[in-house]
Amino acid sequence: MILLVAALLVTNIYYRIKVLKLSRKLSRSKIEISPKMLFQPGSEKEDLLNRYPGHRKDILQLASYMKQSMRTFIVLLAAILLIAWLFNNGWINPI
Repeated sequence: MILLVAALLVTNIYYRIKVLKLSRKLSRSKIEISPKMLFQPGSEKEDLLNRYPGHRKDILQLASYMKQSMRTFIVLLAAILLIAWLFNNGWINPI
């Protein structure tokens, strides 16, 4: 259980650093990005990529890091909650 919480913390810090680096790089280039633009497939994301073709790789990488961060958080949180539920119901005895 402690390892899962530590993994959640470490991955959160890792992705936060990656996202902040890319966000700073894009904000220095005067590119304003909302999370809505990155998470919704469709015209807003394509419009953003077409407006800044020189930063296409960075924008797509930022979207990828944010999505990976969310997926990792959800999986680890679900594992923590499952283990806590198993402890609470007596399926696993604490050491």
